Amino acid sequence: MHGGYFQSSIKVYFTLINNVLNFFTAQDWFLLKCGPVPLYAIKPRLLEKGKIMQASEIMTTSVKSVSSGTPLTEAVSLMCLYRYSGIPVVDDGKLIGIIAEKDILASLLPNADDLKDGMAAIDFNKLMSDYAGILKGTVSDLMTHTVKSVPADMHILKAAALMAGYRFRRIPVTDGDQLLGMLSLGDIHKAIFHKNISIIAS
Repeated sequence: MHGGYFQSSIKVYFTLINNVLNFFTAQDWFLLKCGPVPLYAIKPRLLEKGKIMQASEIMTTSVKSVSSGTPLTEAVSLMCLYRYSGIPVVDDGKLIGIIAEKDILASLLPNADDLKDGMAAIDFNKLMSDYAGILKGTVSDLMTHTVKSVPADMHILKAAALMAGYRFRRIPVTDGDQLLGMLSLGDIHKAIFHKNISIIAS
């Protein structure tokens, strides 16, 4: 009984593998050699032209986020671990802000009044020692409350244009005030490359 089930499972498995191998063309294998490939890049001729060009199709959905009450030490640890320049702040499922490296560093740097007497008058060693005290606070102390984001159905090139205007490399993708994912310039560039691979490879 078990032997028959095992043989049947093996047959189904190899039939599936064979179908998958037949599904890929030489162009598809070329794509796969370039690294991880989004599903829409495979067999692009089966897709309607221009259909898969929205932010929601290429965004990263496994997003690390923090709450407004998260200790700054934890937020900074996440930034260092995942090499993020900023992390979305989400309370009760709603995107309420961003905590970024620049926000934290700005709290350390001298302001315009401090610079009136020149750099020589500033004790940068003291500023450095203030860092530990700053990190005793929470995300709400330093977060940016005005959030720039793009809707899920925005064309990726329009999103790229907005990001260029904001000088962002990553931007939240939202549905109202709900965070759906993060979109990066790297995601957009890779999607455009894969969309035009047939032209590039010819």
